[in-house]
Amino acid sequence: MMIFVKTRLPTFSVLMKTFITVWFLVGCEYPIDSNKKIYRENGNLLQTKNYKDGRISRVELYRENGTLKQTESYTGGRLSRTEFYLENGILEQIDNFKNGVLLSVEFYDGNGTLDQLNEYKEGILHGAKLYREDGTVKQVKHFSDGTLSKIQFYHQDGALEQIEDYKGGTLFEVQLYRKNKTLKQIQNFEDGAMSTVRFYNNNGELRQINNFKNGTKAEVKLYNEDGTLNQIRIFQDGEYKYSTTLEAPN
Repeated sequence: MMIFVKTRLPTFSVLMKTFITVWFLVGCEYPIDSNKKIYRENGNLLQTKNYKDGRISRVELYRENGTLKQTESYTGGRLSRTEFYLENGILEQIDNFKNGVLLSVEFYDGNGTLDQLNEYKEGILHGAKLYREDGTVKQVKHFSDGTLSKIQFYHQDGALEQIEDYKGGTLFEVQLYRKNKTLKQIQNFEDGAMSTVRFYNNNGELRQINNFKNGTKAEVKLYNEDGTLNQIRIFQDGEYKYSTTLEAPN
């Protein structure tokens, strides 16, 4: 004898709820494009979230007074850009990401003009550029494994002004240049104290060497135009004591 049991087919709404539940379980937040707003207890807007194709695409954060504080942009569900704003609405900072890894950070002054750009490799600081108000590059910093290794200074016209070299983050050499790009001076440091200074003329020829002991001037060597040593001056505790003049070769 066969027994028939009456059953009810699931309605369309039930099927949709099941689909949505499965959709959430696989890691998606919203099945359609949508916007979401979150409010503080006092009713002021705290945050907005925008979704596209079920993935978060943009987040906006607001201060208590209602001004925009921060925005986050996402690509493929991954953070790609963050912007920070001052209370007056002026852009303060931009963080750029690639595949979720920090790529660069842009800093702006109180007028919204680019002030500094930091660049990263695999999330580690690799370089930085500092700008003047007119947009010209003022400094370029280089880093090795996140540690400062070199700084280049530039005149407003773009000519190189100075180079500082670092070892392990400690300054060990400074090169100064004239506006005509010729080398003017080289300073060397040991354990943070100046050890030697070399002076050059407009033709790049060595004219003088100052030697220091524990950061205090100990000796000065003066050179002739042909590059030969002319005079040696001796100092003690930074004070001049005596000098020796060499005879020019015949």
